[in-house]
Amino acid sequence: MQKIEAIGFDWDGTLVDSMSVKSRSFTEATIRFYPNLKEKAAEVVKLYLASRGNPRIDQLELIQAQYSLKKLSNDDLRKWSNLFTSLYLDKKTPLFADAIRVLNELKNRGYKLFLCSSVPQADLDKTLKRYPLDGYFEIILGTRDNGKFRKGLPHLTYVSKTIGVPLNKIAFIGDGPDDAKGANETGCYSVGIMDSRIPNSDKDIRKNNPDLVIEQLEELLNYFK
Repeated sequence: MQKIEAIGFDWDGTLVDSMSVKSRSFTEATIRFYPNLKEKAAEVVKLYLASRGNPRIDQLELIQAQYSLKKLSNDDLRKWSNLFTSLYLDKKTPLFADAIRVLNELKNRGYKLFLCSSVPQADLDKTLKRYPLDGYFEIILGTRDNGKFRKGLPHLTYVSKTIGVPLNKIAFIGDGPDDAKGANETGCYSVGIMDSRIPNSDKDIRKNNPDLVIEQLEELLNYFK
């Protein structure tokens, strides 16, 4: 591993304990537009969790393909997305207990920190106002440009150019099965974080061969001195 100078974090499921709330909110919003899925609610939750870390539009398309559903109009797609956002923002999703301590310590050790999420940028900005995170991150990136500017290659190359750190000196931490894939494609150091409450989390995290797998954020302090 090259000497790491910058460390990036995913948001949902990595810094904030939100996957249970978001999976239920996603399912509720989707059933509003596809009432026939009501009896499949538990399956929709599992599909959402299996595709965690991907943009919500990709996750909805997965559900549509799985159940041969007609795609939503652009207007209904916007309404669905807004409903999903309002449902999860109505509920409390706490930071993981070790999140602030880890961010503090890594910043004190001289690492540049940044945040990359598949959440739409406007929703991410609104969400972060609820948490005591001012001053931690050099850059905060959500999904923009209809999903073209997203977590993975687009975000990481942008971060590298903006903060002046080569990609091979950047580490990215995420709980999504594809987070390691995005980091590996750019030459970044990839860290997968498991959640034992999610079925097949260990297997999902390892499928794209992250450089490191951890179970708690605080384990990062043992590797990034």
